[in-house]
Amino acid sequence: MIEGERRGSTSQSERRGPRDTGMTAVAISAARARVLDRLRGRHEPWGVPELADTLQLHRNTVREHLSSLVNAGLAEFTEIRSDGPGRPSRRYTATPLGGGIDYLELVNALVDSVQNLPDAEQFAECVGETWGERLAEQLAHARPAGDLLDWMDVLGFTPQQTTGGAIEMRSCPVLAAARKNPTIVCGIHRGLLRALARPSRGEIDVELLPWASPTGCLLQITDRID
Repeated sequence: MIEGERRGSTSQSERRGPRDTGMTAVAISAARARVLDRLRGRHEPWGVPELADTLQLHRNTVREHLSSLVNAGLAEFTEIRSDGPGRPSRRYTATPLGGGIDYLELVNALVDSVQNLPDAEQFAECVGETWGERLAEQLAHARPAGDLLDWMDVLGFTPQQTTGGAIEMRSCPVLAAARKNPTIVCGIHRGLLRALARPSRGEIDVELLPWASPTGCLLQITDRID
């Protein structure tokens, strides 16, 4: 053990790179993910006023986020009628879908299934590319004005364009799995991001460098020269 390092402490290599973010079955923005996390956090329904106070957001902003979560099937509400005049109030809870499909467990299962294959990394990249092609269609419909950085942000990668032309990915939706087996998980992400970039860039080469900076992984995209 290195002098001064305690058992159970986080090593420098574990601190390096992106931060962890959760992933739900439906891609949502970070702001709406915060609202959904609150709904998941307790069994009792939330009213808009208390949710707005807890998140320190305007009530209209919270209503907008809740409406989007309901439309996505991640939240639902019940109406509470009072004896007095006025419209009934709404109380919101997360749906079973919004409660979270455990994508970390899904990725871990995929890693365990393919890691011993002779072409495991290539297989993982193909899986990611197929997934990315489907996501690109969904995101193009849901966010037609979005670009690659916008789509990456929706998916939980918190991208930042660097001065050198690369994209720094400051968070990861399945960070624990990536640390356990970066070959497979980063292969999935490499294929995913290639498919997401292709509609605007055409045929490209993608290089994903795990933990290449103190605050993230680096994505480098270059036009393919035949």
